[in-house]
Amino acid sequence: MKRYIAILLLVMIALGLSGCREEVSTPDTYVPSVMYDGDIYCTTGKQVPGEVAEDAIIGRITSTVSLTQWPEEDGQANFDGLDSPYAMTSDGFVVLLNNEWTLFELREEME
Repeated sequence: MKRYIAILLLVMIALGLSGCREEVSTPDTYVPSVMYDGDIYCTTGKQVPGEVAEDAIIGRITSTVSLTQWPEEDGQANFDGLDSPYAMTSDGFVVLLNNEWTLFELREEME
């Protein structure tokens, strides 16, 4: 029984020591998003296979803001995607990121 208590105490001390490090708090961040035609589209993280026709491309990301903000003007994103094209396809709104078309969906306003 004494051995069990000693082991338990050692585990508690080890856990206590590992918790002494100062944690860095991160600011609240939003989902990577793009504004187009006054609407905000948020990433789903899903890649869309295949190519997108040139005539489906409706714009490019022209400016960026911090991931702690929502885009506020058309062509603006809150992630590093400057000059990335975006398009409206049969799958929905897609953005070319890292040579892959990624599906974005319309943000639902939370009120």
